[in-house]
Amino acid sequence: FSGEELEIQGKGGKGSKGGGKNLTVTSTKKSRSNSPRETRGRSSTSSKQSINEPTVLNSFNIGDRTYMMIPFPLRKEIVTITEKGQCFVWDSENLKVISEHRLGYDANSGRMIKAGVRCGECSILVCDTEGFVQMWDRDTMSISHSMQLPGVILCACNANDGVVWLGSVEYIFRFNGDGFRLLDKWEAHGSRKNVNQCIFLEKYKQVWTASDDGYIKVWSEKERLPVAQ
Repeated sequence: FSGEELEIQGKGGKGSKGGGKNLTVTSTKKSRSNSPRETRGRSSTSSKQSINEPTVLNSFNIGDRTYMMIPFPLRKEIVTITEKGQCFVWDSENLKVISEHRLGYDANSGRMIKAGVRCGECSILVCDTEGFVQMWDRDTMSISHSMQLPGVILCACNANDGVVWLGSVEYIFRFNGDGFRLLDKWEAHGSRKNVNQCIFLEKYKQVWTASDDGYIKVWSEKERLPVAQ
C-alpha cells in the first residue's frame, strides 16, 4: 500500500485518485478437505494484474475462517488457527505447511476461537467464545493450563512483563501469561459493549482498545484509567 488515498467506485462511478480502476473482489469456494489447497502463482482475480498491485506469492484455501496468525520469528514459522480449532504450522521461508493439528474443539459445538497471542517461543495463549483461556505447548500442541473467564473473549495483545490484555463482550482482563493467572478485570466501555480490538504500543507504554460504543480508548499500560478517548 503506497499511502496514497484510494477511492473504490462501483460500476459507473467517477474516477479515483487510484486511476479510476474498479476493483472487484471475488470469493473462492470452500474446499471439501480441511487440508490447505495451494494455488501458487495464480491471482485471486480474473482480471489482468496492475503493476501497482502487490504480487500474490502464494495462496491457500484452508476451508474455514481464521482469526489467529502468530509468527515465531526465531523458528521462521507462522502458526494459524481457524475458529473451529484447526491449526497449521507454516514454513515462512518456503511458504508451505509443515504440520497440521487439531486443538480438540468439537466443530459442531458452536465454540469458536477468536483471539490469541504468542507467549515466548514455546507457548500459545488461545481464547474462545466460551471464555476459556488455554495455554498450548507449541511443540506438542497440548494444553498445559486452562481457565474460564466470564464472557466471550474477542481480542488479545501482549504488553510488557508477560502481561496479556484480553477484550471481551463487557470487560478488559489483564492476565499474566507467564504465571497463568488473572491479575484484574474492569468494565472498559460500558455495560455489555464489545471490546473488539486491542493493541499495545511499546514506545508509549499504551494499550488502545476499540468497542461497539464507537469509542477508541487509550490506556496506560499500568493503569485502569484511560489516558485519552
